Amino acid sequence: MFRPFIACALIASAGTASAQNYTDAQFFLDYKGPSTDSYSMTRVGRKIYVGGGFLDTAGKPDLKNLARFNLDTESWEQVPGINSNHRNFVRSLHKMDDGTLVVGGDFTSIGGVAAQKVALFDPKTDTWSQLLDTSAGDDSTGPQGGGVQSITSSGDYIYIGADILWNTDNPDWKHVRRYNTVTKKWSSAGLGLDETVHTMTTDAVGNVIAGGGFTKSGTTEIAALAMWNGSAWSEIGGGVDGFVRAVAIAPDGRLFVGGQFTSVGGQTANNIAAWNGTSWDTLNGGVLASDSVNGVFGMSIDQKGRVYIAGEFDRAGADNSPLNNVALWDGSGSWRALGSGLGKSSTQIVQCVYALGDDVYFSGVFADPNGSPNAKKNFARWNATRDFTDYLPGLGGLERSFSIKRDGNDLIVSFETISGVSYVLQGSDSSLGGWRNVSASNNGVDGRTYTFTIPMANSSAYYRVLAD
Repeated sequence: MFRPFIACALIASAGTASAQNYTDAQFFLDYKGPSTDSYSMTRVGRKIYVGGGFLDTAGKPDLKNLARFNLDTESWEQVPGINSNHRNFVRSLHKMDDGTLVVGGDFTSIGGVAAQKVALFDPKTDTWSQLLDTSAGDDSTGPQGGGVQSITSSGDYIYIGADILWNTDNPDWKHVRRYNTVTKKWSSAGLGLDETVHTMTTDAVGNVIAGGGFTKSGTTEIAALAMWNGSAWSEIGGGVDGFVRAVAIAPDGRLFVGGQFTSVGGQTANNIAAWNGTSWDTLNGGVLASDSVNGVFGMSIDQKGRVYIAGEFDRAGADNSPLNNVALWDGSGSWRALGSGLGKSSTQIVQCVYALGDDVYFSGVFADPNGSPNAKKNFARWNATRDFTDYLPGLGGLERSFSIKRDGNDLIVSFETISGVSYVLQGSDSSLGGWRNVSASNNGVDGRTYTFTIPMANSSAYYRVLAD
């Protein structure tokens, strides 16, 4: 049976502030995602993997703490080996060059194998394995205490960052550890780092970049942002005065750093900045929130150098223009809002983001119980031509045929129909309800494209196409 399909087009005047560039035409599709917190997200092939602390995904209890979204069928899938009995959180995901997924978290077993906080998943065979140390015969020399927060790889090594001390008396094994994929042995990374490593990435020459809440490596002072060159840790750009939660490297080599901080290298900065190797760019005042908790928790940079961020913030720092937990830095010198954003209360937060071409996927804790067009359930897609998009499993790609474009004083909404489904254009003055039909009902025909014309001067504030 075909499931109800709803798309909404929001008619509003484009604001004058730089953060309002994308608000003149938006639409949304209904869907369900992870039930609560998502901590990490990455893509392997045509599937996006989401890890977190959620009990189910799209109402399916076997999609617990780790699930994957199929980009071709636009539906959620169970990760083989994961079911409703998987009790511990998945906090970090990293894709290796060969497509192997490295999974870190709080677990002592995952996918049917014993694994201390970190394991490998092969999407080609849908099988799990441990990072065994051949010298010990098991994985006891790997992470043993609390959760693995971050993962990256460089050369033959997989690097693991955590919020705990390793279960050992060796003081060099603090909060960061590495596994040699050739010799199959765990080892220290220099003198380690003295506090939580929240995020890691690798630059073009193989240096490991780490961010977190640490203050030193051995006796070397390092304020929250460090680089490992293969033999020692060093501070980057004079350090950061708070916590680093996200790092990403742009195509031009610049390092973008996000988190919860007010200065970088002694310069005032609001939660995000970029380092070019010699100086900091504070990105037009960064981003801020009205309440006491604010920051950037996720970041992704696409091949065009567009920087997408997620977190808890409601305005741009320099011009105070409104943002809503997600934003775009496209190099123009100012922050841009992504439509109406995600999450509209102080308890909602967007924790991770993944950019793929013109599509950008966000996950976290955000849902509006009042049913507004922003009522997405913890997983959403942004596309500059469409706005945030939610997913309903079973659509089979129907939503991809939607387009909304401006033609003079009208909006033209077009979409491909399917037989057995009727379509009607509805309007409302409030996103919370009061919908009324503003067109006749049209019966779908497989492959036929229907078009609705919406006058911009029309009094309705919101429109949607209802299919049933």
